[in-house]
Amino acid sequence: MPYNNLTLRCQRCGNVWTYKGKNKFVTSCSSCKTSVHLKKNMIPSNSVEEPGKTESKAQVNIATEVHNRLYNSVRSGDQI
Repeated sequence: MPYNNLTLRCQRCGNVWTYKGKNKFVTSCSSCKTSVHLKKNMIPSNSVEEPGKTESKAQVNIATEVHNRLYNSVRSGDQI
């Protein structure tokens, strides 16, 4: 796995940035200077991430559940 040009999110302040350093394990947040572990805080390259717009796992799970219920209702012909 290449360790340069990784998109990282700080676990403390939520800052998102592209890491271009040489260390394979840890760096400092470009905003608050907290230690950030590369593997734990890496954002996969196939996800779309906008700084300042972070959603919790609970919010994503709720949105997914609502979407699935609406989709299944429409598919089965139920009235909404």
